[in-house]
Amino acid sequence: MLGHSKTYEELLKIIDDLERENQSLKVIYDQDITDRKLAGKELRKLSLAVQQSPVSVVITDVRGIIEYVNPKTTEITGYAMDELIGQNPRIFSSGEIPKESYKILWETIISGKEWRGEFHNKKKNGELYWESASISSIVNENNIITNFLAVKEDITEKKLMEQYLIAAKEKSEIMNRLKSNFLENMSHELRTPLVSINGFSEILKEELTDPAMKDMANQINIAGTRLTNTLISILDLAKLEAEKIEFKFEEIDIVKETKVVIDALKPLADRKGLNLNSIFCDTNVSFRSDINAFHSILTNLVDNAIKFTNWGEIILEYTRSSGALIIKVTDTGIGIAEEHLQYIFDEFRQVSEGFDRKFEGNGLGLSVTKKIVENLGGTISVKSEPGVGTTFIVELPITNNIGKLTKLNGVQKAKETLPFDQDSEKLPVLLVDDYLPVFKVLMKVLGNRFDLDYAENGEVALKFVNKKEYFFILMDINLGRGKDGVQITQEIRKNNKYHCTPIVAMTAYAMPRDKEKFLASGFSHYISKPFTHADISQLADEILMNRQQSLHD
Repeated sequence: MLGHSKTYEELLKIIDDLERENQSLKVIYDQDITDRKLAGKELRKLSLAVQQSPVSVVITDVRGIIEYVNPKTTEITGYAMDELIGQNPRIFSSGEIPKESYKILWETIISGKEWRGEFHNKKKNGELYWESASISSIVNENNIITNFLAVKEDITEKKLMEQYLIAAKEKSEIMNRLKSNFLENMSHELRTPLVSINGFSEILKEELTDPAMKDMANQINIAGTRLTNTLISILDLAKLEAEKIEFKFEEIDIVKETKVVIDALKPLADRKGLNLNSIFCDTNVSFRSDINAFHSILTNLVDNAIKFTNWGEIILEYTRSSGALIIKVTDTGIGIAEEHLQYIFDEFRQVSEGFDRKFEGNGLGLSVTKKIVENLGGTISVKSEPGVGTTFIVELPITNNIGKLTKLNGVQKAKETLPFDQDSEKLPVLLVDDYLPVFKVLMKVLGNRFDLDYAENGEVALKFVNKKEYFFILMDINLGRGKDGVQITQEIRKNNKYHCTPIVAMTAYAMPRDKEKFLASGFSHYISKPFTHADISQLADEILMNRQQSLHD
Protein backbone atom coordinates (compact mmCIF):
# COMPACT_ATOMS: atom_id res chain seq x y z
CA MET A 1 0.00 0.00 0.00
CA LEU A 2 2.75 2.43 0.93
CA GLY A 3 4.55 1.68 -2.31
CA HIS A 4 1.42 2.45 -4.25
CA SER A 5 0.91 5.60 -2.17
CA LYS A 6 4.46 6.83 -2.85
CA THR A 7 4.05 6.24 -6.51
CA TYR A 8 0.86 8.22 -6.47
CA GLU A 9 2.51 11.16 -4.67
CA GLU A 10 5.32 11.19 -7.16
CA LEU A 11 2.80 11.20 -9.93
CA LEU A 12 1.03 14.19 -8.39
CA LYS A 13 4.35 16.06 -8.16
CA ILE A 14 5.12 15.31 -11.78
CA ILE A 15 1.69 16.58 -12.75
CA ASP A 16 2.23 19.78 -10.70
CA ASP A 17 5.63 20.33 -12.31
CA LEU A 18 4.13 19.87 -15.75
CA GLU A 19 1.35 22.33 -15.01
CA ARG A 20 3.84 24.96 -13.75
CA GLU A 21 6.03 24.50 -16.83
CA ASN A 22 2.98 24.73 -19.06
CA GLN A 23 1.93 27.95 -17.30
CA SER A 24 5.40 29.44 -17.88
CA LEU A 25 5.28 28.45 -21.52
CA LYS A 26 1.87 30.04 -21.81
CA VAL A 27 3.15 33.32 -20.32
CA ILE A 28 6.10 33.31 -22.73
CA TYR A 29 3.83 32.52 -25.64
CA ASP A 30 1.31 35.20 -24.67
CA GLN A 31 4.10 37.77 -24.31
CA ASP A 32 5.48 36.84 -27.71
CA ILE A 33 2.07 37.24 -29.29
CA THR A 34 1.64 40.64 -27.59
CA ASP A 35 5.03 41.86 -28.85
CA ARG A 36 4.18 40.70 -32.33
CA LYS A 37 0.86 42.50 -32.22
CA LEU A 38 2.52 45.72 -30.98
CA ALA A 39 5.20 45.48 -33.65
CA GLY A 40 2.58 44.87 -36.29
CA LYS A 41 0.58 47.84 -35.08
CA GLU A 42 3.64 50.14 -35.35
CA LEU A 43 4.42 48.77 -38.80
CA ARG A 44 0.86 49.43 -39.96
CA LYS A 45 1.07 52.95 -38.51
CA LEU A 46 4.33 53.66 -40.34
CA SER A 47 2.95 52.08 -43.50
CA LEU A 48 -0.18 54.25 -43.38
CA ALA A 49 1.96 57.33 -42.70
CA VAL A 50 4.03 56.66 -45.82
CA GLN A 51 0.97 55.70 -47.87
CA GLN A 52 -0.95 58.84 -46.87
CA SER A 53 2.05 61.20 -46.86
CA PRO A 54 1.50 64.54 -48.66
CA VAL A 55 5.01 64.21 -50.15
CA SER A 56 6.48 61.67 -52.54
CA VAL A 57 8.41 58.74 -51.05
CA VAL A 58 10.65 56.60 -53.28
CA ILE A 59 12.83 53.68 -52.08
CA THR A 60 15.50 52.17 -54.33
CA ASP A 61 18.06 49.41 -53.94
CA VAL A 62 21.78 50.17 -53.83
CA ARG A 63 21.90 50.25 -57.63
CA GLY A 64 19.20 52.91 -57.75
CA ILE A 65 16.41 50.62 -58.98
CA ILE A 66 13.00 51.60 -57.64
CA GLU A 67 11.54 49.11 -55.17
CA TYR A 68 8.73 51.20 -53.71
CA VAL A 69 6.77 54.40 -54.39
CA ASN A 70 3.89 55.80 -52.36
CA PRO A 71 0.55 56.92 -53.87
CA LYS A 72 1.60 60.61 -53.84
CA THR A 73 4.41 59.76 -56.26
CA THR A 74 1.99 58.20 -58.74
CA GLU A 75 -0.43 61.11 -58.29
CA ILE A 76 2.22 63.72 -59.11
CA THR A 77 4.08 61.92 -61.89
CA GLY A 78 1.10 60.28 -63.61
CA TYR A 79 2.84 56.87 -63.65
CA ALA A 80 1.18 53.76 -62.20
CA MET A 81 3.05 51.94 -59.45
CA ASP A 82 3.82 48.90 -61.65
CA GLU A 83 5.24 51.27 -64.28
CA LEU A 84 7.79 52.59 -61.77
CA ILE A 85 8.85 49.45 -59.85
CA GLY A 86 12.05 48.15 -61.40
CA GLN A 87 12.83 51.47 -63.14
CA ASN A 88 15.67 53.92 -62.49
CA PRO A 89 14.62 57.34 -61.11
CA ARG A 90 16.00 58.89 -64.29
CA ILE A 91 12.57 58.04 -65.73
CA PHE A 92 11.53 61.39 -64.20
CA SER A 93 14.46 63.34 -65.64
CA SER A 94 13.76 66.30 -67.91
CA GLY A 95 17.37 66.27 -69.15
CA GLU A 96 18.04 69.76 -67.76
CA ILE A 97 20.28 68.76 -64.85
CA PRO A 98 23.94 68.20 -65.87
CA LYS A 99 25.58 64.82 -65.28
CA GLU A 100 28.06 66.43 -62.91
CA SER A 101 25.21 67.26 -60.54
CA TYR A 102 24.07 63.61 -60.47
CA LYS A 103 27.66 62.55 -59.83
CA ILE A 104 27.82 64.81 -56.76
CA LEU A 105 24.45 63.44 -55.58
CA TRP A 106 25.65 59.80 -55.76
CA GLU A 107 28.96 60.56 -54.09
CA THR A 108 27.08 62.22 -51.23
CA ILE A 109 24.56 59.44 -50.50
CA ILE A 110 27.04 56.58 -50.99
CA SER A 111 29.23 58.18 -48.31
CA GLY A 112 26.28 57.98 -45.93
CA LYS A 113 25.49 61.70 -46.01
CA GLU A 114 22.19 63.33 -46.84
CA TRP A 115 21.75 65.18 -50.15
CA ARG A 116 19.32 68.07 -50.46
CA GLY A 117 18.42 69.88 -53.63
CA GLU A 118 15.87 70.57 -56.35
CA PHE A 119 14.86 68.70 -59.49
CA HIS A 120 13.11 70.02 -62.57
CA ASN A 121 11.46 66.71 -63.52
CA LYS A 122 9.05 65.53 -66.18
CA LYS A 123 5.71 63.74 -65.72
CA LYS A 124 4.46 60.86 -67.83
CA ASN A 125 2.49 63.29 -70.03
CA GLY A 126 5.61 65.42 -70.61
CA GLU A 127 4.61 68.21 -68.25
CA LEU A 128 7.52 69.66 -66.28
CA TYR A 129 7.38 70.16 -62.52
CA TRP A 130 9.70 71.16 -59.69
CA GLU A 131 10.58 69.02 -56.66
CA SER A 132 12.51 69.75 -53.50
CA ALA A 133 14.22 66.47 -52.52
CA SER A 134 16.02 64.93 -49.57
CA ILE A 135 17.89 61.68 -50.39
CA SER A 136 19.66 59.55 -47.78
CA SER A 137 20.83 55.95 -47.27
CA ILE A 138 19.20 53.13 -45.26
CA VAL A 139 21.65 50.86 -43.39
CA ASN A 140 21.19 47.44 -41.70
CA GLU A 141 22.37 46.31 -38.26
CA ASN A 142 25.89 45.94 -39.64
CA ASN A 143 25.86 49.56 -40.88
CA ILE A 144 25.82 48.39 -44.48
CA ILE A 145 23.77 50.44 -46.99
CA THR A 146 20.83 48.37 -48.24
CA ASN A 147 18.61 51.01 -49.80
CA PHE A 148 18.20 54.70 -50.60
CA LEU A 149 15.25 56.80 -49.49
CA ALA A 150 14.05 59.87 -51.37
CA VAL A 151 11.46 62.18 -49.85
CA LYS A 152 10.30 64.81 -52.38
CA GLU A 153 7.89 67.77 -52.24
CA ASP A 154 6.19 69.31 -55.27
CA ILE A 155 7.25 72.97 -55.28
CA THR A 156 6.01 73.86 -58.77
CA GLU A 157 3.57 76.52 -57.54
CA LYS A 158 6.21 78.00 -55.28
CA LYS A 159 8.65 78.18 -58.21
CA LEU A 160 6.04 79.77 -60.43
CA MET A 161 5.35 82.35 -57.73
CA GLU A 162 9.07 83.04 -57.38
CA GLN A 163 9.37 83.47 -61.14
CA TYR A 164 6.31 85.74 -61.12
CA LEU A 165 7.78 87.86 -58.32
CA ILE A 166 11.15 88.08 -60.08
CA ALA A 167 9.42 89.09 -63.33
CA ALA A 168 7.24 91.58 -61.44
CA LYS A 169 10.32 93.03 -59.72
CA GLU A 170 12.15 93.37 -63.01
CA LYS A 171 9.07 94.94 -64.60
CA SER A 172 8.73 97.29 -61.63
CA GLU A 173 12.38 98.31 -61.96
CA ILE A 174 11.88 98.94 -65.68
CA MET A 175 8.73 100.95 -64.99
CA ASN A 176 10.55 102.96 -62.30
CA ARG A 177 13.32 103.72 -64.77
CA LEU A 178 10.75 104.72 -67.39
CA LYS A 179 8.92 106.80 -64.79
CA SER A 180 12.15 108.54 -63.79
CA ASN A 181 13.07 109.15 -67.44
CA PHE A 182 9.57 110.42 -68.16
CA LEU A 183 9.60 112.76 -65.17
CA GLU A 184 13.08 113.97 -66.09
CA ASN A 185 12.07 114.64 -69.69
CA MET A 186 8.77 116.22 -68.63
CA SER A 187 10.59 118.38 -66.13
CA HIS A 188 13.07 119.58 -68.73
CA GLU A 189 10.49 120.13 -71.47
CA LEU A 190 8.13 122.07 -69.19
CA ARG A 191 10.66 124.08 -67.21
CA THR A 192 12.41 125.57 -70.24
CA PRO A 193 9.33 127.20 -71.89
CA LEU A 194 8.12 128.29 -68.42
CA VAL A 195 11.13 130.60 -68.33
CA SER A 196 9.50 132.52 -71.19
CA ILE A 197 5.95 132.32 -69.86
CA ASN A 198 6.80 133.38 -66.32
CA GLY A 199 9.69 135.69 -67.23
CA PHE A 200 8.01 137.73 -69.94
CA SER A 201 4.65 137.90 -68.13
CA GLU A 202 6.43 139.21 -65.04
CA ILE A 203 8.14 141.88 -67.14
CA LEU A 204 4.90 142.82 -68.94
CA LYS A 205 2.79 143.16 -65.80
CA GLU A 206 5.42 145.57 -64.42
CA GLU A 207 5.91 147.63 -67.58
CA LEU A 208 2.44 147.74 -69.17
CA THR A 209 0.29 150.77 -68.33
CA ASP A 210 -2.99 149.74 -69.93
CA PRO A 211 -5.03 148.16 -67.09
CA ALA A 212 -6.62 145.52 -69.31
CA MET A 213 -3.28 144.48 -70.83
CA LYS A 214 -1.63 144.58 -67.41
CA ASP A 215 -4.33 142.27 -66.04
CA MET A 216 -3.80 139.85 -68.96
CA ALA A 217 -0.09 139.70 -68.26
CA ASN A 218 -0.85 139.12 -64.59
CA GLN A 219 -3.22 136.25 -65.41
CA ILE A 220 -0.56 134.67 -67.64
CA ASN A 221 1.92 134.94 -64.78
CA ILE A 222 -0.55 133.40 -62.31
CA ALA A 223 -1.24 130.50 -64.71
CA GLY A 224 2.48 129.97 -65.27
CA THR A 225 3.14 130.00 -61.54
CA ARG A 226 0.33 127.47 -61.02
CA LEU A 227 1.83 125.18 -63.65
CA THR A 228 5.27 125.60 -62.09
CA ASN A 229 3.94 124.71 -58.64
CA THR A 230 2.19 121.62 -60.03
CA LEU A 231 5.41 120.50 -61.69
CA ILE A 232 7.40 121.07 -58.48
CA SER A 233 4.82 119.10 -56.45
CA ILE A 234 5.04 116.14 -58.83
CA LEU A 235 8.82 116.14 -58.71
CA ASP A 236 8.89 116.57 -54.92
CA LEU A 237 6.59 113.58 -54.60
CA ALA A 238 8.86 111.54 -56.88
CA LYS A 239 11.88 112.48 -54.74
CA LEU A 240 10.09 111.60 -51.50
CA GLU A 241 8.80 108.27 -52.82
CA ALA A 242 12.27 107.37 -54.09
CA GLU A 243 13.69 108.42 -50.69
CA LYS A 244 16.24 110.50 -52.55
CA ILE A 245 15.46 113.80 -50.87
CA GLU A 246 18.06 114.98 -48.39
CA PHE A 247 17.57 117.61 -45.71
CA LYS A 248 20.07 120.28 -44.75
CA PHE A 249 19.41 121.17 -41.11
CA GLU A 250 20.07 124.71 -39.96
CA GLU A 251 18.76 127.19 -37.40
CA ILE A 252 15.52 128.71 -38.70
CA ASP A 253 14.07 132.05 -37.60
CA ILE A 254 10.39 131.11 -37.69
CA VAL A 255 9.04 134.68 -37.56
CA LYS A 256 11.23 135.73 -40.46
CA GLU A 257 10.57 132.67 -42.62
CA THR A 258 6.83 132.75 -41.92
CA LYS A 259 6.75 136.34 -43.17
CA VAL A 260 8.44 135.20 -46.40
CA VAL A 261 5.67 132.63 -46.99
CA ILE A 262 2.83 134.98 -46.01
CA ASP A 263 4.16 137.79 -48.22
CA ALA A 264 4.22 135.38 -51.17
CA LEU A 265 0.66 134.12 -50.58
CA LYS A 266 -0.97 137.35 -49.38
CA PRO A 267 -1.91 138.49 -52.92
CA LEU A 268 -3.94 135.26 -53.33
CA ALA A 269 -5.73 135.92 -50.03
CA ASP A 270 -6.31 139.58 -50.90
CA ARG A 271 -8.01 138.65 -54.19
CA LYS A 272 -10.57 136.66 -52.19
CA GLY A 273 -10.88 139.27 -49.44
CA LEU A 274 -9.39 136.97 -46.80
CA ASN A 275 -7.41 138.04 -43.75
CA LEU A 276 -4.11 136.17 -43.44
CA ASN A 277 -2.59 136.41 -39.95
CA SER A 278 0.11 134.72 -37.87
CA ILE A 279 0.37 134.21 -34.11
CA PHE A 280 3.63 133.32 -32.31
CA CYS A 281 4.16 131.99 -28.80
CA ASP A 282 6.99 134.54 -28.57
CA THR A 283 8.88 136.80 -30.96
CA ASN A 284 12.10 134.82 -30.83
CA VAL A 285 11.06 131.38 -32.04
CA SER A 286 13.70 129.28 -33.76
CA PHE A 287 14.50 125.62 -34.25
CA ARG A 288 16.70 123.40 -36.40
CA SER A 289 15.19 122.05 -39.59
CA ASP A 290 15.48 122.19 -43.37
CA ILE A 291 14.43 125.65 -44.51
CA ASN A 292 13.13 124.52 -47.90
CA ALA A 293 11.08 121.75 -46.29
CA PHE A 294 9.76 124.27 -43.73
CA HIS A 295 8.72 126.65 -46.52
CA SER A 296 7.05 123.81 -48.42
CA ILE A 297 4.98 122.76 -45.38
CA LEU A 298 3.76 126.30 -44.69
CA THR A 299 3.15 127.12 -48.35
CA ASN A 300 1.13 123.99 -49.05
CA LEU A 301 -1.04 124.32 -45.92
CA VAL A 302 -1.72 128.05 -46.29
CA ASP A 303 -2.29 127.77 -50.05
CA ASN A 304 -4.70 124.89 -49.41
CA ALA A 305 -6.56 127.00 -46.81
CA ILE A 306 -6.87 129.95 -49.21
CA LYS A 307 -8.15 127.66 -51.96
CA PHE A 308 -10.99 126.25 -49.86
CA THR A 309 -11.95 129.45 -48.01
CA ASN A 310 -14.34 131.95 -49.56
CA TRP A 311 -14.74 134.37 -46.63
CA GLY A 312 -13.27 135.07 -43.21
CA GLU A 313 -9.67 134.46 -42.26
CA ILE A 314 -6.71 132.09 -42.14
CA ILE A 315 -4.55 131.96 -39.02
CA LEU A 316 -1.06 130.50 -38.85
CA GLU A 317 -0.28 129.82 -35.19
CA TYR A 318 2.87 128.51 -33.43
CA THR A 319 3.12 126.98 -29.95
CA ARG A 320 5.57 124.71 -28.10
CA SER A 321 4.77 121.44 -26.36
CA SER A 322 6.97 118.62 -25.01
CA GLY A 323 10.01 119.42 -27.12
CA ALA A 324 7.99 119.94 -30.28
CA LEU A 325 7.08 122.94 -32.38
CA ILE A 326 3.34 122.89 -33.10
CA ILE A 327 2.10 124.65 -36.23
CA LYS A 328 -1.64 125.17 -36.66
CA VAL A 329 -3.20 126.46 -39.87
CA THR A 330 -6.86 127.29 -39.25
CA ASP A 331 -9.35 128.54 -41.83
CA THR A 332 -13.04 129.45 -41.96
CA GLY A 333 -13.52 127.54 -45.19
CA ILE A 334 -15.92 124.90 -46.47
CA GLY A 335 -14.65 122.23 -44.08
CA ILE A 336 -14.30 118.51 -44.73
CA ALA A 337 -16.90 115.83 -44.03
CA GLU A 338 -15.75 113.04 -41.72
CA GLU A 339 -16.02 110.38 -44.43
CA HIS A 340 -13.57 112.33 -46.60
CA LEU A 341 -10.89 112.84 -43.95
CA GLN A 342 -9.49 109.36 -44.55
CA TYR A 343 -8.12 110.15 -48.00
CA ILE A 344 -7.26 113.86 -47.96
CA PHE A 345 -3.55 112.97 -47.74
CA ASP A 346 -3.79 110.53 -50.67
CA GLU A 347 -2.10 111.50 -53.92
CA PHE A 348 -4.25 113.24 -56.57
CA ARG A 349 -7.33 113.18 -54.28
CA GLN A 350 -9.65 116.06 -53.46
CA VAL A 351 -12.96 116.31 -51.63
CA SER A 352 -14.63 117.47 -54.86
CA GLU A 353 -13.67 115.28 -57.79
CA GLY A 354 -14.82 114.42 -61.30
CA PHE A 355 -16.90 116.67 -63.55
CA ASP A 356 -18.43 118.55 -60.61
CA ARG A 357 -15.03 119.50 -59.17
CA LYS A 358 -15.35 122.99 -57.67
CA PHE A 359 -11.72 123.79 -56.82
CA GLU A 360 -8.55 123.88 -58.88
CA GLY A 361 -5.43 121.98 -57.90
CA ASN A 362 -3.69 118.65 -58.48
CA GLY A 363 -4.38 116.98 -55.14
CA LEU A 364 -0.67 116.66 -54.37
CA GLY A 365 -0.04 119.46 -51.86
CA LEU A 366 -1.24 117.65 -48.74
CA SER A 367 0.32 114.35 -49.82
CA VAL A 368 3.72 116.02 -50.31
CA THR A 369 3.32 117.90 -47.02
CA LYS A 370 2.59 114.70 -45.08
CA LYS A 371 5.63 112.94 -46.53
CA ILE A 372 7.90 115.91 -45.76
CA VAL A 373 6.62 116.17 -42.19
CA GLU A 374 7.14 112.45 -41.58
CA ASN A 375 10.64 112.58 -43.11
CA LEU A 376 11.45 115.37 -40.65
CA GLY A 377 10.34 113.09 -37.80
CA GLY A 378 7.04 114.89 -37.21
CA THR A 379 3.32 114.22 -37.47
CA ILE A 380 0.38 115.92 -39.18
CA SER A 381 -3.31 115.67 -38.32
CA VAL A 382 -6.54 117.44 -39.24
CA LYS A 383 -9.72 118.56 -37.51
CA SER A 384 -12.64 119.82 -39.55
CA GLU A 385 -16.35 120.61 -39.54
CA PRO A 386 -18.29 121.21 -42.76
CA GLY A 387 -19.38 124.82 -43.09
CA VAL A 388 -17.23 125.92 -40.13
CA GLY A 389 -13.62 125.39 -41.17
CA THR A 390 -10.52 123.22 -40.93
CA THR A 391 -7.40 123.10 -38.78
CA PHE A 392 -4.23 121.28 -39.83
CA ILE A 393 -1.85 120.51 -36.95
CA VAL A 394 1.83 119.82 -37.59
CA GLU A 395 4.24 118.75 -34.82
CA LEU A 396 7.96 118.99 -35.59
CA PRO A 397 10.81 118.09 -33.21
CA ILE A 398 12.57 121.22 -31.97
CA THR A 399 15.90 119.36 -31.79
CA ASN A 400 16.14 117.26 -34.91
CA ASN A 401 19.05 115.02 -35.87
CA ILE A 402 17.09 113.00 -38.42
CA GLY A 403 18.42 112.89 -41.97
CA LYS A 404 21.74 113.77 -43.48
CA LEU A 405 23.48 117.10 -43.35
CA THR A 406 24.05 117.63 -47.03
CA LYS A 407 27.58 118.64 -47.96
CA LEU A 408 27.83 119.78 -51.56
CA ASN A 409 31.11 119.35 -53.36
CA GLY A 410 31.19 122.64 -55.20
CA VAL A 411 34.19 124.54 -56.43
CA GLN A 412 36.45 125.48 -53.54
CA LYS A 413 36.53 129.17 -52.80
CA ALA A 414 39.97 130.68 -52.96
CA LYS A 415 41.27 134.09 -52.11
CA GLU A 416 41.48 136.10 -55.28
CA THR A 417 41.90 139.59 -56.62
CA LEU A 418 39.26 140.70 -59.10
CA PRO A 419 40.68 141.77 -62.46
CA PHE A 420 37.60 143.88 -63.14
CA ASP A 421 37.41 147.61 -62.78
CA GLN A 422 35.09 148.03 -59.79
CA ASP A 423 34.32 151.56 -60.94
CA SER A 424 33.15 150.42 -64.37
CA GLU A 425 29.44 150.72 -65.08
CA LYS A 426 28.72 147.03 -65.75
CA LEU A 427 30.48 143.72 -65.04
CA PRO A 428 30.76 141.19 -67.90
CA VAL A 429 28.59 138.06 -67.61
CA LEU A 430 28.22 135.20 -70.10
CA LEU A 431 25.01 133.23 -70.69
CA VAL A 432 25.36 129.87 -72.46
CA ASP A 433 21.93 128.54 -73.47
CA ASP A 434 20.41 127.21 -76.69
CA TYR A 435 17.01 128.79 -75.85
CA LEU A 436 17.13 132.45 -76.92
CA PRO A 437 14.13 133.62 -74.81
CA VAL A 438 16.21 132.95 -71.66
CA PHE A 439 18.69 135.58 -72.83
CA LYS A 440 15.87 138.06 -73.49
CA VAL A 441 14.44 137.54 -70.02
CA LEU A 442 17.85 137.91 -68.37
CA MET A 443 18.57 141.08 -70.35
CA LYS A 444 15.48 142.63 -68.78
CA VAL A 445 16.38 141.41 -65.27
CA LEU A 446 20.20 141.80 -65.21
CA GLY A 447 20.87 144.10 -68.14
CA ASN A 448 20.92 147.26 -66.07
CA ARG A 449 23.67 145.84 -63.81
CA PHE A 450 25.73 143.50 -66.00
CA ASP A 451 27.12 143.46 -69.53
CA LEU A 452 25.48 140.20 -70.72
CA ASP A 453 26.96 138.21 -73.63
CA TYR A 454 25.09 135.29 -75.20
CA ALA A 455 26.48 132.01 -76.56
CA GLU A 456 23.96 129.61 -78.10
CA ASN A 457 26.24 126.54 -77.77
CA GLY A 458 29.43 125.28 -76.14
CA GLU A 459 31.76 126.00 -79.07
CA VAL A 460 30.79 129.67 -79.13
CA ALA A 461 31.14 129.81 -75.33
CA LEU A 462 34.74 128.51 -75.47
CA LYS A 463 35.62 131.16 -78.06
CA PHE A 464 34.11 133.87 -75.83
CA VAL A 465 35.99 132.84 -72.66
CA ASN A 466 39.30 132.69 -74.57
CA LYS A 467 38.87 136.27 -75.75
CA LYS A 468 37.27 137.83 -72.68
CA GLU A 469 37.23 137.34 -68.93
CA TYR A 470 33.78 137.11 -67.32
CA PHE A 471 32.70 137.96 -63.78
CA PHE A 472 30.49 134.87 -63.73
CA ILE A 473 28.96 132.44 -66.23
CA LEU A 474 25.39 131.14 -66.46
CA MET A 475 25.54 127.67 -68.06
CA ASP A 476 22.65 125.58 -69.37
CA ILE A 477 23.21 121.79 -69.26
CA ASN A 478 21.41 120.55 -72.38
CA LEU A 479 22.81 122.71 -75.16
CA GLY A 480 21.05 120.91 -77.98
CA ARG A 481 24.10 119.88 -79.98
CA GLY A 482 27.80 119.32 -79.41
CA LYS A 483 29.18 119.15 -75.88
CA ASP A 484 26.82 119.61 -72.95
CA GLY A 485 27.11 122.22 -70.23
CA VAL A 486 29.04 119.93 -67.87
CA GLN A 487 31.69 119.18 -70.51
CA ILE A 488 32.00 122.85 -71.48
CA THR A 489 32.34 123.87 -67.82
CA GLN A 490 35.13 121.35 -67.33
CA GLU A 491 36.87 122.73 -70.43
CA ILE A 492 36.57 126.28 -69.08
CA ARG A 493 37.97 125.22 -65.69
CA LYS A 494 41.21 124.16 -67.43
CA ASN A 495 41.83 127.82 -68.16
CA ASN A 496 43.69 129.30 -65.18
CA LYS A 497 41.67 132.52 -65.46
CA TYR A 498 38.49 130.58 -64.68
CA HIS A 499 39.74 128.29 -61.93
CA CYS A 500 37.69 130.15 -59.28
CA THR A 501 35.16 131.95 -61.48
CA PRO A 502 31.55 131.30 -60.41
CA ILE A 503 29.86 129.11 -63.01
CA VAL A 504 26.14 128.60 -62.40
CA ALA A 505 24.29 125.47 -63.55
CA MET A 506 21.12 127.16 -64.78
CA THR A 507 19.11 124.20 -65.93
CA ALA A 508 15.75 122.50 -66.32
CA TYR A 509 17.22 119.33 -64.79
CA ALA A 510 15.78 119.29 -61.28
CA MET A 511 15.35 115.62 -60.45
CA PRO A 512 16.69 113.98 -57.27
CA ARG A 513 20.43 114.58 -56.77
CA ASP A 514 20.79 116.68 -59.96
CA LYS A 515 21.95 119.67 -57.92
CA GLU A 516 24.58 117.65 -56.08
CA LYS A 517 25.73 116.02 -59.32
CA PHE A 518 26.28 119.36 -61.05
CA LEU A 519 27.99 120.96 -58.06
CA ALA A 520 30.37 118.00 -57.97
CA SER A 521 31.12 118.43 -61.70
CA GLY A 522 32.74 121.85 -61.55
CA PHE A 523 29.84 124.25 -61.00
CA SER A 524 29.89 126.66 -58.08
CA HIS A 525 26.14 127.43 -57.99
CA TYR A 526 22.85 125.92 -59.12
CA ILE A 527 19.48 127.41 -60.06
CA SER A 528 16.62 125.47 -61.60
CA LYS A 529 14.34 126.68 -64.38
CA PRO A 530 11.91 128.35 -64.30
CA PHE A 531 13.17 131.06 -61.98
CA THR A 532 11.62 134.31 -60.89
CA HIS A 533 13.21 137.70 -61.34
CA ALA A 534 13.84 137.75 -57.61
CA ASP A 535 15.57 134.34 -57.76
CA ILE A 536 18.07 135.34 -60.44
CA SER A 537 18.66 138.78 -58.90
CA GLN A 538 19.32 137.24 -55.50
CA LEU A 539 21.79 134.79 -57.07
CA ALA A 540 23.65 137.62 -58.80
CA ASP A 541 23.78 139.57 -55.52
CA GLU A 542 25.17 136.50 -53.72
CA ILE A 543 27.91 135.99 -56.31
CA LEU A 544 28.81 139.69 -56.27
CA MET A 545 28.94 139.77 -52.46
CA ASN A 546 31.04 136.58 -52.25
CA ARG A 547 33.59 137.79 -54.78
CA GLN A 548 33.88 141.18 -53.13
CA GLN A 549 34.24 139.50 -49.73
CA SER A 550 37.11 137.37 -51.05
CA LEU A 551 39.08 140.60 -51.61
CA HIS A 552 39.00 141.35 -47.89
CA ASP A 553 39.62 137.83 -46.51
